[in-house]
Amino acid sequence: MVKLFFLSAEKLGKPSYIIVSSMPIFPIINGYIFKKRYKATKLFIEIRDLWPLTPIYLKGYSTKHPLVKIVGWFEKFAYQKSDAIVSLLPNAHTYINPISKAASKFHWIPNGIDKSLLKSEALPVEVLAEIPKDKFIVGYTGTMGMANALEYLIEASVLLKANKSIHFLMVGDGYLKESLMKQVQENTNITFISKINKNQVQEVLHYFDVCFIGRNNTPLFDYGVSSNKYFDYMLASKPVLESSNPIQSPAQLANCGITVRPESPEAIVEGIKKLQLLSTAALYKFGENGYHYVVKNHNFECLSEKYSKLF
Repeated sequence: MVKLFFLSAEKLGKPSYIIVSSMPIFPIINGYIFKKRYKATKLFIEIRDLWPLTPIYLKGYSTKHPLVKIVGWFEKFAYQKSDAIVSLLPNAHTYINPISKAASKFHWIPNGIDKSLLKSEALPVEVLAEIPKDKFIVGYTGTMGMANALEYLIEASVLLKANKSIHFLMVGDGYLKESLMKQVQENTNITFISKINKNQVQEVLHYFDVCFIGRNNTPLFDYGVSSNKYFDYMLASKPVLESSNPIQSPAQLANCGITVRPESPEAIVEGIKKLQLLSTAALYKFGENGYHYVVKNHNFECLSEKYSKLF
């Protein structure tokens, strides 16, 4: 934010529209000043995560914490001074509108994916060698962090360690990966693979029978989610097992899998067994639902059209 104050007019040009995309939310100050200085037509704030609700709900920070107060001030300033508020979260208006005092400002424009922009990149031989054959594979790709509630999936793998037909495949890195691996270091039904390139994600998803997404049991997600992980899974035409409350997630809206209660290894096990018992045609139907939904509603042409209407 501080560096933006020193951005030269030659580099900035004379913008007609300014979009500040969080997080961080602090550059809304720069956006507001630039709008006044260059007489820009409109200032937009794009909210990707709700702050300071995220640290309050996920880490237990007090609403009176100084940093929470500071971020809250910037948030209020952003909502009230911007000409339009774009959120990736479908239900965020219930939180934002009372602060902005202008419901007409709110617009839902989620994340997206475009198959034509993805290049297919083969998986390394050593990665292919780690993927078990003739197993019902429950897979996860992405960051292994707190917001993904992966500890419950790990516990589910422990509960299923005697089941030789099911295997768990965890692809990615993150600050919780080491601790998750320690919990199952004696297990033979789970494999951890290091982070792969974005263009290799669709390749590894071909080997999954079910793709997992986890959420914590917190009011934070009542406002909705727009994780790119959904779109990767759905573009690969794979059924999704979601451990979450009903939150109008892309997978729930698309009916491309099943949702079980959050923070419950037992519920995850039950969901996996239910999916494993389905016919190939039923699993294919789930995958097909997800593919058609994401291609129709989350392609960049569709999303850019929504933005062009704001302009």
